[in-house]
Amino acid sequence: MREDEGAEAIAARLERWTGETGEVVDSSLEMVEDILRLMYVIREVPAQGPTVFEQTAYAEVADGAITKLRVACSGERLVS
Repeated sequence: MREDEGAEAIAARLERWTGETGEVVDSSLEMVEDILRLMYVIREVPAQGPTVFEQTAYAEVADGAITKLRVACSGERLVS
């Protein structure tokens, strides 16, 4: 489990996960009462071949910025 709080820490964590080779191929967002649900699918092409992973995140928002983020990830899946 990893926990980050604050916009800069959350942005840095997302940057590490998606890296420079990641491309968003699907995404959605919706409010679930007072929390924002985000879903995104990232496609990467690392040396071992193309992979995808999906993350669903729940974000707490204050003053227009994400202040806390909880994420569940599918893990990298090799593209066949």
